[in-house]
Amino acid sequence: MKDGLSLLWRLTLLSKDSITEIPPSYLLGTMHSASHEALYHVPLIKPYISACTHYFGETNLDSILNNAPLLFNSLEWTGLQSVLSKSTYSKSAFLLSNKYNIHLDGLTHLPPMMISAIISEALLGVHQSTIYTGALDQQLWNFAKLSNAYVDGIESAAEQEIIYKKIPIKFQVAQLIKLLTHISKSRKAIQAIATAYKKNDLLSIFHLSKKSLGPVRKILLHDRNNVMTGRIIQHLNNNESNFVSVGAAHLPGSKGILRLLKIKGIKLEAITL
Repeated sequence: MKDGLSLLWRLTLLSKDSITEIPPSYLLGTMHSASHEALYHVPLIKPYISACTHYFGETNLDSILNNAPLLFNSLEWTGLQSVLSKSTYSKSAFLLSNKYNIHLDGLTHLPPMMISAIISEALLGVHQSTIYTGALDQQLWNFAKLSNAYVDGIESAAEQEIIYKKIPIKFQVAQLIKLLTHISKSRKAIQAIATAYKKNDLLSIFHLSKKSLGPVRKILLHDRNNVMTGRIIQHLNNNESNFVSVGAAHLPGSKGILRLLKIKGIKLEAITL
């Protein structure tokens, strides 16, 4: 199975009696972004969503967006200005404001992971006002609802809160400082992932994302992959046509969802976008 070839996969649960026709389902690797690259494949993805009766995002976005600040909350975080020198803060703030239209003074109260996410989007040319409402995940979720599909999440909002609270604050801060003190280098790394997504290159996305996750790889990828795989199989057993979308980095690799599904006997077919 060449899992580097596509972001979108057709999943078939083989019938035990070989007579019952089971509707095909689909699994999409998404990019949590509102960038041009992330949205590039949307017109090609929508027909597959329209063909399904059930849509499952990585989480239930109707419940998660209202609680986004709480999701990343940590009592250990005392603000951005407490971890950067005055000169580094001023230099970063000036560059972000003049080149990317991001005003750092308005973000300092937010948790470090959220600041990193907003800045990363800005480096891809995404305006702050559309980071959440215009992101690929949100657009697909809204389209599924308009298509009258049943919508829900593979993970609950409560589960995601627990997951993200396991990420050490020191790691979050270190990643944010690295982003701010090497903005040009960070932009190239983020752009590389976005370009790979536009090219439908799942394997490159995985390797680039895996490298950036470092010590939290098990928390954010491997542990969740096992849970997600089990729930995807549960949905395949409902004899409905399902469309499932999760972050692209969850799909490939020896511990990825694609391999875990294959081990469980699910037939996989790559769909080139």
